[in-house]
Amino acid sequence: MSVSDDLDSLLHGTLDDKLEVLEAQTRAELKAKILAEDVPKALEFTILPVTMKKLNRLNSQGVSSFTSDDESYAFEADDWAEFDKVINTWIELNGEVHDGSRRGKISFY
Repeated sequence: MSVSDDLDSLLHGTLDDKLEVLEAQTRAELKAKILAEDVPKALEFTILPVTMKKLNRLNSQGVSSFTSDDESYAFEADDWAEFDKVINTWIELNGEVHDGSRRGKISFY
């Protein structure tokens, strides 16, 4: 699908259309974070909650919090924040990059 198709689905599509786009986007983000071609089984559990966060925030993009008469919502700045430790551990243990090399670590003091 193209970006314009995805936008149309998010703005005018059914709930299933929206979920399909959001799940694909969530998977693409995770693959980019870990430099992998596929989402590993060990991190598959992160897809549903992050997709749900995106769905809940869908009509409130760019808003960090919302307050109405008896309702108040606060949105996290980073959908992946609660999974950072798990993702970083996975990268440390499985950090092979596409060319077979491994990710390194550098520290400055």
